[in-house]
Amino acid sequence: TITQDDIDAGGVTNSVLAEATDPFGGDVEDTSDTGTGAGGTPTPFAIDPEPAVEGLKTITSTTIAVDETVVFEITVKNTGNVTLNSVGVASDTLTRMDGTPLTLTTAPDFVSADMGSSEGALLVGE
Repeated sequence: TITQDDIDAGGVTNSVLAEATDPFGGDVEDTSDTGTGAGGTPTPFAIDPEPAVEGLKTITSTTIAVDETVVFEITVKNTGNVTLNSVGVASDTLTRMDGTPLTLTTAPDFVSADMGSSEGALLVGE
């Protein structure tokens, strides 16, 4: 069974040791190989990494009025096949609809992870 650690490592290799006894009571053995070259080179099963991330930002404020704070929720999801590290919001731009850049009063805060990852990490599907 392939695990997430196997995928994060780029795959697995496999070799087997075949043992037998010949008709004269002698031991014979061979370690499997890839079918090319000499020796017992393990057979690789490579799993290509496909890192991917998706970001979504929504307004969670219920009232929008002068002197009210607008609250956004930023969701980052790991849509690839490998565990992601050093995950963060690299840029959070706020601009008026007329193109005027605005300044955020606070930086984004990490709130939680669906599958229990610590801040800065995302498991596959989280």
